[in-house]
Amino acid sequence: MKLILALLLLNLHLMAFSLFEDKEAIKNEKLTYVSSLTNLIIATQKTRGLTNSFNNGNVAAQLLVYGERKEMKEEIKYLLNAPKGENSNIKISDAAYKKGRGISNDLMALNKNAFKDKDSAKIFSEYTNQINELLAISSNISSKVFKDESQSKQFNIKVMFKTILPLSENIGKARGMGAGIVARKNCKDEEVDKMKGFVKKAKLLSAQLQNEMKTLKISSADDLAAIKTTAKNIDIYLTLIEENVIGKKDIQLDANDFFNQGTSAISNVLGIYKINQKMIEN
Repeated sequence: MKLILALLLLNLHLMAFSLFEDKEAIKNEKLTYVSSLTNLIIATQKTRGLTNSFNNGNVAAQLLVYGERKEMKEEIKYLLNAPKGENSNIKISDAAYKKGRGISNDLMALNKNAFKDKDSAKIFSEYTNQINELLAISSNISSKVFKDESQSKQFNIKVMFKTILPLSENIGKARGMGAGIVARKNCKDEEVDKMKGFVKKAKLLSAQLQNEMKTLKISSADDLAAIKTTAKNIDIYLTLIEENVIGKKDIQLDANDFFNQGTSAISNVLGIYKINQKMIEN
C-alpha cells in the first residue's frame, strides 16, 4: 500500500513538474516573439537614421545601413514564420498577421528605394510612418499574447510598449533627423519645430518612465542604478541636441559620433525594457 502511495505521489510530482516546464517553455516562446518585434523596431529606427545621414552627405553610413537592413530582413522572416510553425504557441489573428505581412512588404520596398529617392525628408517620413505602424501592431500583439498573465506582468508589457518603445522612437527620430542635420552642417528652418517636438516628447516619456519604474518597487541595486543612468544619459543627449543642433548653422559635430551617442542613450532605454522583461520571466 505504501509503495502504491509513493508511486502515485511520484507520478503526480512528475506531472506537476512537466506542466511547469511546459508553461515556462510557452512563456519563453512568447517572450522570444515579443523580443523579435522589438528588435525589428530598433533595426528600422537605425536604418532610418543612418539612411538620412547618408542621404545628407555622410558616405560612411552606407555600409551600416546595409547591416541594419539585413537585421530587419532576419527579424521579419522569423516573425512571419513563427506563428505558422507546427505546435506554435504564438496565436495571432489572421487580420493582424495580414497587417504584419503588409508592413513587412512596405519596409522591404522602402529599403530598396531609400538611396534612389533624393528627397531625404520624404524617405525619413516614410520610415517613420512604418515604425508607427510597427509600434501599434506590436503593442496589440504583445497585449494579446500575454493576456492570461497577472496584472503586474501586464503592466510590465504596457510599460514596454506604451512608454519604453515610444521613448526609444522619439530619441530615434531626434537621432535620425539630427544625424542628417549634422552631416550637412546646418539645420533647415522646417526641421526646427520637428526636432523640438521630438525632444519635448522624449523628455515627457523619460519622466513618465521614471515614475512608472518607481511603482514597480524594484529592489536590485544594479537595476536601480541602470534606471538612474538612463535618465541622466537621455538628458545629456537631448541637451546636446538643443544646444548644438536645433536651429544651428555651421555645426561642428561629427555625424557618426552624434548618431552613436544617440544609440547609446537608446541602449540605456532598452536596458529598462530588459528589466521589465526579466520581471515577466520571473
